[in-house]
Amino acid sequence: MVRSVPIFDYRLPLSDTAFIEMVVWQVPEPVAASGHPFKYRLAVVSNGVCAL
Repeated sequence: MVRSVPIFDYRLPLSDTAFIEMVVWQVPEPVAASGHPFKYRLAVVSNGVCAL
């Protein structure tokens, strides 16, 4: 079984209670409804609540 490969993992603190996180993986086959071999996450978290 081929697994996903981490490509990029970055967290940028904005303050003591907020940060931005960006993560990208290369997957063996495109994720449903996608034509590219990447899975990704972008989050903006403030006071423990994901705002994006």
